[in-house]
Amino acid sequence: MAEITYAATVDLQQLTFGFYREDWPVIHKDTVLWLDEGVVRGYDFKYEKYFNLFEGVQPLSDLYGLVGYDSRFLVYNRLTPNKSLDVSFYDMNNNIEYFVTDEPGSQSAIDYDDNGTLLYIDGGACGKLYVFNIINGKNKLITNNACYGKISDNTVVFEYAGKVYGYNLNKNVEYFIANGNSPDVYKQNVVWLYANGGTSYIMLKDLHTGEENILLETSIYDLYYPSLSRDYIVYGKNTAPDISGIEGIDLKSSSVFEIQVPGSQQNSVIVPILEENIAAWMSWRTGSGDIYASEINR
Repeated sequence: MAEITYAATVDLQQLTFGFYREDWPVIHKDTVLWLDEGVVRGYDFKYEKYFNLFEGVQPLSDLYGLVGYDSRFLVYNRLTPNKSLDVSFYDMNNNIEYFVTDEPGSQSAIDYDDNGTLLYIDGGACGKLYVFNIINGKNKLITNNACYGKISDNTVVFEYAGKVYGYNLNKNVEYFIANGNSPDVYKQNVVWLYANGGTSYIMLKDLHTGEENILLETSIYDLYYPSLSRDYIVYGKNTAPDISGIEGIDLKSSSVFEIQVPGSQQNSVIVPILEENIAAWMSWRTGSGDIYASEINR
């Protein structure tokens, strides 16, 4: 198990304090967006200010949850009248809303890469996994069976039945990565969770070299949903029933550092997201569901 230390600086901020639940954070560069009672709100770390993404009437139909943002395209799921989900995106430059899916059943976007590609599942929590290219409008089936997935450049990773797989979009090739779950990918690196008996592991693999490493091994607490960037990994940790926090790993030093100290909350599972050195997540720490974020610097 890696030695627990503190990063050079971890600037933790509670961004929302509302009575109702704020959720669905997404990150682009220095900006964190989220939903606040159906309105897309944001915080700019560089200028230290809050803002509304849209001025006046918000032009999004049946908005349910945010998935990704790159300053031009906002990707989100919308809730249909029959209570299923469909995938949409909004072109901020041309002020046009597009429906990616509009069919019976549930289709939900699960990730967005800044090169204009989004990942979605057709079938609810598990089902067929597709990649949709916003720029050229092409839709591609990746696999018939997936329950979770992430995308980075030309690599898709997904899980199904306790196994992690990869898909090369350039070569149209699917391949097995490892036993485990909750994968994430950043360029050629893949991170995932693996459990054996009462011990949980965070694993990292370089898809170019094939090198695989154990970054964290613990039997003291449970791990949830690692998120990967070039320099860091962040993940949820659950130390006791309804006691959870956020931890990180510095990929350069392999040191483990605390981001949000474990505390009481209504739901033990925290799902952080990470872009470069900014992490964000929704926590039930206050009982109403608030957005937290942290800048991580060496």
